[in-house]
Amino acid sequence: RYLLNARGDVNGLLLRDGSQMHVTLRAAEDLTKTIQPGDHVRVHGRRVADLPLVRADVIINVSDGKSFTVPYRLDLPMPPREERPRVNEMKAAGIIEVLLYDPSKGVVNGALLSDGTQVRLPPDVGEQFRASLQANMDVEVRGYGTATPFGSALAAIAIGRRGQPMTHLDASLQELR
Repeated sequence: RYLLNARGDVNGLLLRDGSQMHVTLRAAEDLTKTIQPGDHVRVHGRRVADLPLVRADVIINVSDGKSFTVPYRLDLPMPPREERPRVNEMKAAGIIEVLLYDPSKGVVNGALLSDGTQVRLPPDVGEQFRASLQANMDVEVRGYGTATPFGSALAAIAIGRRGQPMTHLDASLQELR
């Protein structure tokens, strides 16, 4: 599946084995033309420490033989500013299937829920809070985001275990209850 930012823009791939690789918005359109969800791919690149992050150099679509060379950050021009989807208040609930990571900092910056929603945490969320998120945790989330043909994503403003009080993320120094 594609990885999304909270505005619904494609910014990478999540592979079946849990590996995550990211691309810039400049490269997203080329990525989505070459790789579709469900395609069998082979990735050439480097693992990042003990994390499920891969710095991909080339992604080969084994299904049709096409390949995608991941450009360096500034190799491509900025995509034209087109009408972006509006973000709306959203709620999501489900079991955390995969923790999502920030590719530059190597810290948890979100989660993929069993309902398919990708939840992104604000950058100022404390490390203790990030560590309290665990796979198989049943959570409810409130935030702002969008649904696109590529999936649903939201920027969380509050999160909690299902059926319990939510933690507002401006008070994120606390553990997830």
